[in-house]
Amino acid sequence: MHPTARVVVVLALLLAGSGSAQVDRDSLLRVWNDGSLPDTSRLAAAQKLVWRVYLQRSPDTARYYAQEQLKLAEQRGLLKHVSSAYNSIGVTYHIQGDLEEAIEYYGLSLGVDEERSKAMPGDVKAAEGVAASYANLAVLYQQIGDMGLSMEGYDRALHLLDSLEAKGAAVNVKIADVQNNIGMAHETQGNTE
Repeated sequence: MHPTARVVVVLALLLAGSGSAQVDRDSLLRVWNDGSLPDTSRLAAAQKLVWRVYLQRSPDTARYYAQEQLKLAEQRGLLKHVSSAYNSIGVTYHIQGDLEEAIEYYGLSLGVDEERSKAMPGDVKAAEGVAASYANLAVLYQQIGDMGLSMEGYDRALHLLDSLEAKGAAVNVKIADVQNNIGMAHETQGNTE
């Protein structure tokens, strides 16, 4: 293929991809802004705006939509979405390197997840949320060099996931992720045995 033709193909692919992202953003914004739709649909749209559209290229905008998601979820008492919004806000701070703020919001997410788990003892998703919050906190503590708190978070996450697996939940990938993080933490400390 001629070099000029390659450039045209690459440009066409890039433009096609950016157009698709624009359509996705526009349709998600339409859902989010449509007060006649169910709150859960609007909250799901906000979550997708955060994670699919803005998180990597504009964390501040992602945080704005996560905060809006949080307001609506709190007004409606939808704890799953409250936890998700806190987690998303924490991720925006994490991406921007503000680990103290990220820890605060991951901790808020953990508190809501624990509340959900206590209110619904058999709810696998609530327990998975608790495990994910512990794992998120463990990663941050590892990054700031507090290996004691990091390992405690990983251990709690792994214990919860193991108990869910024993009850038949499909959490193998999540268990593997936590075990991988534990291995990397030990390697960082020089414990390779």
